[in-house]
Amino acid sequence: MIIISDATRNRMVANGVAATIAFFVWLNVRSPDAPLENRIWCGLILSLALWPLVRWARQGGAGFPCFEALCASLIPTEAIPLLSKFGELEAFGEDTVRWAAIATVSFQLSVIVGFLMVRPEPMRSPFFTSEMTSKNIPKILSAMLSTSTLYIFITTFFYEPPPGLIGPLRAIFTGLGVVSAYSLASFASRKELGPRLQAMLIVNLSIAGIAYASSLILAPIVSLLLVTLLGYCSSAQRIPWVPLAIIVCVVAFLHNGKSDMREKYWAGSQRVKLKLEELPRFYSDWFEMSLNPKANPASLQPQSATRKLLERVSLFHMLSMVVEYTPSRQPHLWGETYTQIPSQFVPRFFWPDKPRVHVSTSRLSIYYGLQDENATESTTISFGYRAEAWANFGIYGMIAIGLFFGMLTKFAWGKTKDAPTFSPIGIIMVAFTAWCVDGGQTLSVWLSSLYQTLVTLVALSVVVQKFLRD
Repeated sequence: MIIISDATRNRMVANGVAATIAFFVWLNVRSPDAPLENRIWCGLILSLALWPLVRWARQGGAGFPCFEALCASLIPTEAIPLLSKFGELEAFGEDTVRWAAIATVSFQLSVIVGFLMVRPEPMRSPFFTSEMTSKNIPKILSAMLSTSTLYIFITTFFYEPPPGLIGPLRAIFTGLGVVSAYSLASFASRKELGPRLQAMLIVNLSIAGIAYASSLILAPIVSLLLVTLLGYCSSAQRIPWVPLAIIVCVVAFLHNGKSDMREKYWAGSQRVKLKLEELPRFYSDWFEMSLNPKANPASLQPQSATRKLLERVSLFHMLSMVVEYTPSRQPHLWGETYTQIPSQFVPRFFWPDKPRVHVSTSRLSIYYGLQDENATESTTISFGYRAEAWANFGIYGMIAIGLFFGMLTKFAWGKTKDAPTFSPIGIIMVAFTAWCVDGGQTLSVWLSSLYQTLVTLVALSVVVQKFLRD
């Protein structure tokens, strides 16, 4: 369980409020031509996204911040694009952007209401709530992180698993990496991680970052690094400003040349798989393009909106596109993509021909004309469960999905608020919190990948509890 002192709590709240105000002012200064309405919506979404974090800090940081992480995840995907990408949003029209913003705020308010509605009792099971104590725990966690990194490295540069196994394997190894990075950072903040294991942590994060970034999609490595920083903060009771500043600067620098790199290395919307020996030239090109990004007037034209969607500019762009088309051009799906959820919980061993894990994403991509059926076999577009909710039920879908996630996070938080971080349920909550940050999946993908990860973590907890405890 994360415990924060009163002095640290007050300092974090003050710093957080000041940083939020400064960030909002900076966004407005950097976007002098953004419409006033966009500024208002951005400020409202930003406030609703950060209010839970301020509330959590003021209450002493009790429990795992899954609800707060979910709310804060809307800042880069929904709030910031209203100002930083307002030129591209103009392609959808003022009414569409307004309704997309209304839908986002409706989702945020519904999450908060859903969270306040549920009052679960803490879990009492000794197996799940007892702390796992073993002198070998740091070594086990380091081995888990190395295994996850090795999987990322091999599948990025050498071998891609069969289509039916990609989703489950990615969920399992991502879960192992997130939990181990969080836990090792927590050990490091308490000076309980030796120099060799500290070096292993840095090396693993670096290799994972190089591999992830070679796909020209920065979200996975940013999520991993943020979870690692959260693990450090949970024990250190302070924010590591220097590492955080370095991460922000590096990501911002790489983002500066990302669009130019995609034009060079992607075949349309298809990602090109790099070979290991091509990495030096690849990152040399990226460094040069980030230093000298070329002007691209076409990127500001309305006709480039679909191309930008394929480049995964933001989930707000995707939501705007869905709002633009539904229901005026394309009727609502009325729950069609949600019917795929039950099948994803059946192991492929028992059902070899079960639908692909991304079947709901493929359905949306084809329905809105972004891909044909052949293209969905090799490339997946991040629609996100919020755009999916509008595609199915419009504004009522946004409210319903918000209530669902609000109640789900409150149930998880309430059940685990008194559990130690290094208990089986605590480790599970680390993975759950990381999943709450990811709003880019449809609901079936989100639930099935979380389920696969949690099953793996429960199995590992059984091994540690039964055989490796002191």
